[in-house]
Amino acid sequence: MPAPLKIYLDSSDFSVLSDPGQLSSPALVELRSQLLKWKSTQEVDFIYSAVHVVEAAAVETQHTDKAKERAKLIYELCDQNVFTPFTDILKNESLALAGRHSDCNFLRTDGRWFTHDLTSCTFSGASRLTIESLKPNIQKMGPGKWDRVKRDPALQKQLLAAARAHLNRGRESTIAELMSTFSIEYADADFINQFSLGLKSHEELSAFMNVRLRDPSFLIQMRPSNYNGMNFLFDWMRNNSKYFYEIVCEVAEYLQRMCERVEDGEAAAKMIAKSSSGEGLQSLAIQLYERLARGVLTQTEADAIDKRTFDDFIKLAPGSYAFSSVAVDSIFRSFVKSPRRPKPSDMVDMFHSFYAPYVDVYRTDGFMAPITEKYVKKFDTTVVGKLSDLVPMVQAILATRSGAAVSISSDE
Repeated sequence: MPAPLKIYLDSSDFSVLSDPGQLSSPALVELRSQLLKWKSTQEVDFIYSAVHVVEAAAVETQHTDKAKERAKLIYELCDQNVFTPFTDILKNESLALAGRHSDCNFLRTDGRWFTHDLTSCTFSGASRLTIESLKPNIQKMGPGKWDRVKRDPALQKQLLAAARAHLNRGRESTIAELMSTFSIEYADADFINQFSLGLKSHEELSAFMNVRLRDPSFLIQMRPSNYNGMNFLFDWMRNNSKYFYEIVCEVAEYLQRMCERVEDGEAAAKMIAKSSSGEGLQSLAIQLYERLARGVLTQTEADAIDKRTFDDFIKLAPGSYAFSSVAVDSIFRSFVKSPRRPKPSDMVDMFHSFYAPYVDVYRTDGFMAPITEKYVKKFDTTVVGKLSDLVPMVQAILATRSGAAVSISSDE
């Protein structure tokens, strides 16, 4: 039996196929049903990434319900099939290109779509019981009481046990409050309560988070103001978007100057694309990548990359190649149509392209589809620009694998 077809959906697909309002359409109901059927028969592996989770999350509380539905569908379709963060791809591909040892197995089946830092984030509404947290109450017991407690470990243990017993009498109400505050289930709230009481260690909390974060809905359902893991994820994406954005803008400004030199936009496109003097899109993609790579490599490693050929770049750093090429090409096309400076939000859409060379079928929007296809077809990746085309396209690929013949049609 052939290996399952690897499919990477667009974030908008999870939104459309989890929205009750959209699912009033019989065609979408049938499409969703077909995707779930493929997953259940193991003909297809759907894979998601941290970019999906960020885009699925609700920025405002009133949108939490829809966000939870998106996360639920992500987990239902993809289960534990995830990609490591695109920042890992950039670093490890760059190390490989520099001739260093690196882990380039970016597809995981353990659900770890998140960075290690996310597991150590704390619940800001769940204070931990320690002897220090009892200090104000101990000081009220009289002068010198706190100094005595500090010197007596046995007394500290006794006071903590008494405080823990007192707090534990209100266990059910505390758990109910945690469930309401963080929008989590009873078992999760009970664990956090035990951590707060000092009955669970930081190591046990990290292990707990490692397991629970494998279901993205656990993170997404929480209110960002109460759990800094969601804030950490937003900041991680925001900071990377800013970093990538600043470098991409340099490329955009160069392209804008090139376009301004030629009145006819199409003529400018041909001139740059065919340029043999190092000003072509390919050269700009390499320059963009090298700037990004220098942010994750040592000077010696970065110098080693400079000695590599373009073919090495494609072979050893396919994700970085796809991202850099798609970024430069999409920015250039936007300038040809109507000069527009890239926006930080553009980066999130481009980050998905890091994963395109590593899947069999890659879904993206109509604008990005022909651009992405140009650069990833060499990796035998099929790019689908419309959601309605996904099922017939996958059916055709599966039929080809099984030796059957099928015609591709679309409702649109």
